[in-house]
Amino acid sequence: GNDGVIGFTNQLDKLEGTLGKIGSMKDLMQRGKLDMDGIFELCELYFQMRNSGEINNIGAGIVANTNLPADKYFRVAGYLVRLGNYDLMEKALDLCVGKLPENVPAAVYRDLFAMYGTGGKLEKASVHLQKYLKLTPQDWQAWLDMAFLQLVAGKTNDAVKAADQALLVGGGDAMNAV
Repeated sequence: GNDGVIGFTNQLDKLEGTLGKIGSMKDLMQRGKLDMDGIFELCELYFQMRNSGEINNIGAGIVANTNLPADKYFRVAGYLVRLGNYDLMEKALDLCVGKLPENVPAAVYRDLFAMYGTGGKLEKASVHLQKYLKLTPQDWQAWLDMAFLQLVAGKTNDAVKAADQALLVGGGDAMNAV
């Protein structure tokens, strides 16, 4: 009875609040008064509302600005990969990669591999997986990923070498995964 009506009313109130917040933030953005954190918060709100068109528009605007730090391109690429906009994601990641400092944590390369790979950009995925493996040679799962990428690329010998390395560092766990 009343619990259902109260729950529905609460959902409507939340929706109205979200729409109001989106309107205010969009107005600030259009006037150039919303910082990058605010823009990413707006993207999250658009995700809640399942408004992929607006996220793609924001992503295109960010990618068009080549003066941002690497982490901003990386972050927008994360949104774009979730939307399946792999071409724009690739542009964002390429901008990110061009601005990465020398001492990047291994996890960043792993994430770049994952995003490029999800987007079907396997050559670029392979480059970043190789960088990850140089920093983290004991990750047998990553060696299996490399074996797969090499196999897809038609590099059978390299695939076998990567699979052997996975078995060497992963032992029984790697054997069970194969």
